[in-house]
Amino acid sequence: MAIVLLCMIIYSSTLLTSLAIYDRVAIIEGEVWRLFSGLFVHLSLMHLLSNVLAFVVLSMLLAEDKNYRVLLGTMFLIQGILLLVLEENTRYYGGISGINYALLFYFLFSMKTSCRVEKSLLLLILIILSIRVLIGGEEESFTVSTLSHIIGILTACLVYLLRWLSRRATLL
Repeated sequence: MAIVLLCMIIYSSTLLTSLAIYDRVAIIEGEVWRLFSGLFVHLSLMHLLSNVLAFVVLSMLLAEDKNYRVLLGTMFLIQGILLLVLEENTRYYGGISGINYALLFYFLFSMKTSCRVEKSLLLLILIILSIRVLIGGEEESFTVSTLSHIIGILTACLVYLLRWLSRRATLL
């Protein structure tokens, strides 16, 4: 869980946080690493703990996927680019919650279960999270980016579509 460790290290250092945070102006001026490093930045202890815990649980759910690292890398790439393109009014951003939404929705899309109870529970979680996305909110000293969570859902859709197309192409 290198990602969890990286989130904790960056959180513990003000210098690393300032070097890693998503800063739209800095990205446009050439600091492109911030597209991705900003996802590891957390702005409060509760922000860090809730995001990291969700990430660990979701990673365990998808651990059986033999291409999990490629999947995760693709999600980070798409999430960073979509944040830049779609979050025009956001100067600073931090957190891995968008990736968590992407992982959760991807898991739901790829679930191969006939258990109605399991699917119903996951659907309930998705409904609750969707309400959370629509409401948005404030956490301690920063505003929660509702759009970043929606971008996470879009990321899951794009990644699932790409994997479906690649599997279909190999069948032809």
